[in-house]
Amino acid sequence: MSLQNDTMPASEKTQVPEVEESVKRNYTVKDNDRQRILRKSSTVFIEISLSFIKASEKSGKLRSQKAKAYIKEILHSIFFLGYISSPSIHPSDIMGENITLRLEKIYPDVFEGYRTKLPLRPPYSILLDVVVETKGSQRVPEILQELLKLNEAMTVPNDDGGKYENVFCFASTVGSQKLIGSMGTVPNVRL
Repeated sequence: MSLQNDTMPASEKTQVPEVEESVKRNYTVKDNDRQRILRKSSTVFIEISLSFIKASEKSGKLRSQKAKAYIKEILHSIFFLGYISSPSIHPSDIMGENITLRLEKIYPDVFEGYRTKLPLRPPYSILLDVVVETKGSQRVPEILQELLKLNEAMTVPNDDGGKYENVFCFASTVGSQKLIGSMGTVPNVRL
């Protein structure tokens, strides 16, 4: 369906001004920056989350079957979010070709399903469950400290030597820092 009716006289048609070429270029630059940050955030989130999950499994705080389920869910959620972004980001754009091939052998269903199945929750929510399970739900100060530590580890380096907040952690970082406060104390919070 066309926005302008071709049978209408030209004077009655809604005229849409053409976007200036410099504005189009700025959108492209911003979009490229957004895509680059999303790719880097995805890579860092996966690396840090998988390291935390594997370390928790190795230390006996997380059963192997549960660790594998969390890893699959995180990969699926991030790959899906990359896939629906415009332009799409594919797993090999996030992890590189070699690591993607290795992960695809271990978790083939993730690579088969991320384009057709909706994730049940965002990546950070999954990571929160991992932290709560490994720390114990009654240990709120330890949970918050661990989340803050993970958030800090997940910052994304930019091209000029600074850092961006990871797109998957931004809101949670603000919340964790408010709860923990500048003195490093945690208010009495119950989950």
